[in-house]
Amino acid sequence: MGLPFVIVEGTLLIIDKDGNVVQAIPNVADKIRVCADSTIRGANLTGDGYLAADVIKKNNQNALVTSAFVTVEQIFGQDGFSDTWFWVDDAGANGDSLRIQIAGYTDPTAPNERNVPAIDVTVNVTASEAGQEYILAQKIVSELNADTDFKAHWKASIGVQKNPMVHIASRIIGEIGDRTGLGAFLLTPTGTVDTRLESTDNEEILRRGKANSGTKDPRDKRLVTTGVSGEVSSVPGAVGALFLEPATHPTYGRDLTQNGSLGTPIEFIIMPDAEKDIFIKDMRFHGGGSGIKFSNFLDMNTALTNGILVEVKSDDQTIQFPLIRTTNDLKSRFTYGAGLGWVYDVSPSFDHVVANFNFESPFPLRKQGSFTVDDYIKVFIRDNVKNSELFFDSFGFLQEV
Repeated sequence: MGLPFVIVEGTLLIIDKDGNVVQAIPNVADKIRVCADSTIRGANLTGDGYLAADVIKKNNQNALVTSAFVTVEQIFGQDGFSDTWFWVDDAGANGDSLRIQIAGYTDPTAPNERNVPAIDVTVNVTASEAGQEYILAQKIVSELNADTDFKAHWKASIGVQKNPMVHIASRIIGEIGDRTGLGAFLLTPTGTVDTRLESTDNEEILRRGKANSGTKDPRDKRLVTTGVSGEVSSVPGAVGALFLEPATHPTYGRDLTQNGSLGTPIEFIIMPDAEKDIFIKDMRFHGGGSGIKFSNFLDMNTALTNGILVEVKSDDQTIQFPLIRTTNDLKSRFTYGAGLGWVYDVSPSFDHVVANFNFESPFPLRKQGSFTVDDYIKVFIRDNVKNSELFFDSFGFLQEV
């Protein structure tokens, strides 16, 4: 079998099961090949003997046997949001246009409360879009989402990544988003602009019964990405793809200990990348002071009045997190998921806390220009927190669009 070994600064140390060095062989090459028939062993530096792994023959090579498990929790359902899509086959010439019309809706059970107005948006082709189908598709998405009535009830996006396909989906679940019959969804091009519906079904806006428990696939809106939770993680392929960024202010930098108010909050922001999507896996508050109290905010003598607000705009959807007024709020309202979690270190002169929000499925900040208003992460300081030390960081990875 042989004895356990380690290599330290080019010297091969042969170690017995009690951790004692039996033999030292200097000037060993940086890379060595270990041949094993059935078992390979390695020193366990915790002092409780050594570890062993079985070796099996696979493709005429010896391979270590390892074990792992993945827990998958899946609830299947059907996408309840109506949608349709179309392709821009020819962007036309300068001065051409495309008119997009969506029929309105009047709820017979509540005609004065749940009406959805008709949509009528015309996108004009300029010299910069002429002959550029993908560029025109992006402009269509942008101008639809800029329309007040459209933005309130619908969402447009590029349907297939890097392709001139426009996807339109209802923001309202259920039959209110359905548009059926003649004139439900109309595309009227002028000049040489040419659009194509994928099938006759796309002449209407329908719930299509796509199986899902999550969201539409970000790269192909005709598909749905199902939700998976458990021991599954995604990591970038290179160190250069890592994203580590604090929330910052143009004047105050990353120091959140400023004097803000409800009327004039001080805004710290994490912006999207100019060329790549960012996928955020962790958001983290960390800071401290002398004598932290859980019923107050860090080392201050009182709780915050208005509270610190975290707001995230991801994939053109905005969510606000629970307000943070006390140290206990950091622990109970901003510490979730696996990973670092909540850390509280006490010392004679300075106490330090970390509140880490970990996401099982990283959320995206789409690259700049993807929407009328770019995605972001914002931290609003709405009280005087100058008596404490406080920072906000994010961690994730960049991905090519």
